[in-house]
Parts: sequence; C-alpha cells; structure tokens
Amino acid sequence: LCDWSSDVCSSDLSADATLCVEGKNYGVHAVVLLQRCKIIHEIVNDHKNKNLTEDDEDDSGVVPIHDVEQAIFEVILEFIYSVGIPEISDEATAAKILNAADRFGCTDLKLFVESTIVDKFLDASNATDNSSDQ
Repeated sequence: LCDWSSDVCSSDLSADATLCVEGKNYGVHAVVLLQRCKIIHEIVNDHKNKNLTEDDEDDSGVVPIHDVEQAIFEVILEFIYSVGIPEISDEATAAKILNAADRFGCTDLKLFVESTIVDKFLDASNATDNSSDQ
C-alpha cells in the first residue's frame, strides 16, 4: 500500500473494524468503505450485527474474509484507499484481481483490469479461445 494508506490501514487507533485475510489483519474505516466499497462495508456491518444478536463473548471483532489471497486483497485495499492502479504482470494475477474486484464491487478497478487483459494479454492467437469460454 502507498505510504499514507498503509499507515491508515495499520493503525489500530483509527480503525473501525479489522478484516483478516489468510491470518493477516487489516484495520479499515467504515466511512472509507461506505464511500469506496459498499460490499466490504456490508460484510463488516453484517458481522457486527450477527455478533450483537448472538452475544458471542469470545468474538474478537475481527471480520474474516475468505476465498481471496492476501496479496490480491491488498490490491483491493490499495484501490479503495488511494485509487492505486496495480501493476499487472501476468494473466493469472489479472484474473484473480478481476474476480476480487467483481466480488467486492470495485467497478472502476474491474474495468481497469479488463482493459489491461485486453491490452496486454489478448491477441489473435488466443482471442477465439477466450471468447468460447463465455
């Protein structure tokens, strides 16, 4: 993450919630999520509401995020906090970022990754292979 967003995300003092991906915790801020990523905001709120109704004293308040790699989630956070554009070096990483951007509703990031896939990885030799997958 860029310097200021890294500091903001790692600061337990200002974070409203903590997300956990593959064992790593990320402090996040409800106001930022509400404006930039409503789906993650809803995940955090659903977790808080579930814990209020279940009165689970053992819950740490940490919201687990499953089925996404830590490095890919960091790209999502970078985008949410700073509109940071990821450097995409291979098609597999592009596909993972695209899936995560779609899952979390980061439309602008999704559009960027789609255009990167077309510009960097799509050519005449594989265009028909990719179109038959749809």
